[in-house]
Amino acid sequence: MAATIDIYSALSARAYAQQSWPDLGFHDHAAWLLAKLLGVNARLRNEPAWERSCVLRSQWFDRRCHAFFKRHPQGMCIDLGAGLSTRFHRLSAAHDWPRFSWVDVDLPEIIALKKKAMPRIDNYQMISADIVKDDWLAAIGWHPHTSLIITLESVLADMPLAEIETVFAAIAKHCASASRVDIVFDYAISAVPWYRFFAHRSRSSVLRHLVNSMAASGFVLIHSEPINMGLDNADELFVCSMDSRLRQ
Repeated sequence: MAATIDIYSALSARAYAQQSWPDLGFHDHAAWLLAKLLGVNARLRNEPAWERSCVLRSQWFDRRCHAFFKRHPQGMCIDLGAGLSTRFHRLSAAHDWPRFSWVDVDLPEIIALKKKAMPRIDNYQMISADIVKDDWLAAIGWHPHTSLIITLESVLADMPLAEIETVFAAIAKHCASASRVDIVFDYAISAVPWYRFFAHRSRSSVLRHLVNSMAASGFVLIHSEPINMGLDNADELFVCSMDSRLRQ
């Protein structure tokens, strides 16, 4: 899960992206309102390249979700480790009559903060759960006949590798009989320096193992691409999609 300072920083980056990065064409009115309600102003700034990469990553996740709901207009998204994301509101604003449902899942203190500021909407839930330890799918009440997209944005980088495998194993187990499930996530691979070689190899091998083990449950890695972080000596960030197309 993202630390509190990280979720405030990410909210600030999205809320003020229109002023900071007009060339990206990113506008998030809901993030701007939420930032105002929580007292997060434009003075909470980070390294510009980091903020830009945050917006680029959000746009990539937006595109994957938009494409999913275009194919499955009555589907559901579960945003694991949602933080202060307002992706549901951005996507809803892009649809005349949104029919999809949405669930933000995060730790109790983050969900409590968000519930105080966000209005109640019929097709939008906020669920308190530890995504490693708790049965968040049971708490949500998702039905296997409902097409599902699960997103993990900026979540895996902060998790031990064993916990990453635990989360994906739970998805594979509970979604075995689902009609359609997509998993969209990002992860960082350590870049270059020799003294980080073993960490690089460890994380790379675990992620390869993760892809292979999910393939045994019918999930295929269908897309992977790097995002240029624009930071010197930064980790290389990849964004990936897996789906259950083998079961179709």
